[in-house]
Amino acid sequence: MELVQLRYLYTLARLEHRTRAANMIHNAQPAISRSLRNLEAGLGVPLFTRAGKGIQLNQNGEILLAHCEVALKELEAAKLKLEAARNAGERQASLTMLAGSKLLPDLIRGFKKLYPDITLKIIQQGGYGDMSEQSDIRIDAATSPAKGLYSMALMHE
Repeated sequence: MELVQLRYLYTLARLEHRTRAANMIHNAQPAISRSLRNLEAGLGVPLFTRAGKGIQLNQNGEILLAHCEVALKELEAAKLKLEAARNAGERQASLTMLAGSKLLPDLIRGFKKLYPDITLKIIQQGGYGDMSEQSDIRIDAATSPAKGLYSMALMHE
């Protein structure tokens, strides 16, 4: 029993029409029919009652479909978990430096210790004008705290 056969079985059971199932799966109808005949041969029982292009699950097919639905849901859940795990390593925080470059080594070490799975992207701006790059963290020199932003003094000189 192969995963692709279970996907074909599931789609065909829902649509009960070989051509529509083939169109939904984006595969040729003869290939799907052959795959399902091979599944039936491998299991040693018929799964469908066939009538022209129409097809309907029999009692054996209903038994397999119930397990097939559970298996496909579990595989989809596994796929989502793996995707989340893969994307976890791609998280990124950006840091814009306008001042305080002597803070940088300690800041990077502390950040990597707390958040080892997040990549830190460092952007160093030359001037104090409008910043085109959006940052998650911004280190700036100022005589007073920025208004409307969450800010804190890191050092005083």
